[in-house]
Amino acid sequence: MTSSALLSQTATALDSICWPSEEARVWVSELVRGAADDPTVLAVVLYGSAVRKAARPGDIDLLVIHRAASPGADVRVDVDLR
Repeated sequence: MTSSALLSQTATALDSICWPSEEARVWVSELVRGAADDPTVLAVVLYGSAVRKAARPGDIDLLVIHRAASPGADVRVDVDLR
């Protein structure tokens, strides 16, 4: 699958998530876009209440699987990055 096809499918999937804030949506979208072109990132997994479409999730649960040392991202309060 090409990077652009993957990003298109990912954008569609991200539209179905119940975001705790607009800032969290933007932050995760940018992380996913960057991960698509990063050969050290093997997977990005969103899970938890936001994916299950909870009425008002408090945060986004996010798992990033990568080959390198921790990416050291500046994480938002409403994003739980593992």
